[in-house]
Amino acid sequence: MDDSPDPARHKNAGGAVLVVGTDGFIGSALIRGLSARGFDCLGTTRRPERVSSRRLYLDLTRQEEFALPKALNSAIIAAGVTGFKNCETKPEAWDVNTVKIPALAARLLEAGVFTLLLSSSAVFAESMIRPAEEAVHNPTTAYGRQKSLGETKAVEKARALDRDGLLCVARLTKILDAGTGLAA
Repeated sequence: MDDSPDPARHKNAGGAVLVVGTDGFIGSALIRGLSARGFDCLGTTRRPERVSSRRLYLDLTRQEEFALPKALNSAIIAAGVTGFKNCETKPEAWDVNTVKIPALAARLLEAGVFTLLLSSSAVFAESMIRPAEEAVHNPTTAYGRQKSLGETKAVEKARALDRDGLLCVARLTKILDAGTGLAA
C-alpha cells in the first residue's frame, strides 16, 4: 500500500480552505498554489477594492465584524504586521500580532476548523541555529516578541478549548520564491 501523501485525496474533503492574508507575499502564493491544485479556497483582503465572491473583506483590527464562512475545512493565517521595522514603528503592530491574530485563531478553533498559524523563528534568540520545537522563546526584536506572544496565546486558547489537535504553528525563517529571490 502506498502511504505517500496525496493532496488530491484531501481536496474539498468537507469544506474550503480559508487563506487569511492574500494581499501579502505568502498568502497570495498559498492561495494561487492551492487553487491551482484544485483546492476550494477562499481568501481574505483588507482592501475593499479587492473584495470578490472568493476574496472576503477582513480587517484584523475590526475582525469582530468578520463572519466566518460556513463549511470551512481548514484555515491558514498568513496575515499580520510583518517586518522588523514595521513591528517597531507601526502603532497597530502589537495589537494585530498579539491580540487580533490569536483571537481569530480562537474563533476558527471554536468552529472546529484546522488552523495553521504562520509564525517566525524570530521567537528564538538569533544565536539558536536549530531550536527544538519546545525550546524556550527568547526573542530579541519587537517582531520576535510579537510573534512569540501571538503564538503562545493561540496555543493556550487551543488547549483551553481542548482543540490543540486542530492548531499547527509553523515557524518560518526565510521565504524564497523562484521569481523574486529572497523575499523575507
